[in-house]
Amino acid sequence: MRHILRQALILCVLTYTLAGCRGIVPLPADAATPATTSSTSQTPASVHTSSIVLTSSSSVSALGTTFVFTATVTPSSSTGQVTFKDSDIVLGDASLIAGVAAFRTSGLAPGAHSITAVYGGDSSDQGSASAALNLVVAPRQCR
Repeated sequence: MRHILRQALILCVLTYTLAGCRGIVPLPADAATPATTSSTSQTPASVHTSSIVLTSSSSVSALGTTFVFTATVTPSSSTGQVTFKDSDIVLGDASLIAGVAAFRTSGLAPGAHSITAVYGGDSSDQGSASAALNLVVAPRQCR
């Protein structure tokens, strides 16, 4: 009897760590040895908030001009990718190096654009998005 109670207690502890103990779980009557279950309980590491600031090499430019968008993520130890977007359209991705990612494009169409940078986060830092950077690409002028 003592052996069965010990097994029930172990099963209850395992049930508690996996899904919360809801009482003693009865062992099957014909089980000589109960099935063993193991789980590794991990405490989530503390995840820090991040912020991202987006800058541009220019805010007004003619068609075909190359824009360089720079995203600076804080903390600077953040790793991973930054995605650069024009409204909902993905322009491209760039890797963070010491908290900075840069993206270059000359493919923006004439008109107004709302550029953002989105950091997806990593194991230590939450993701974040920049404020929109509004710019205008002017059409080419005929001479």
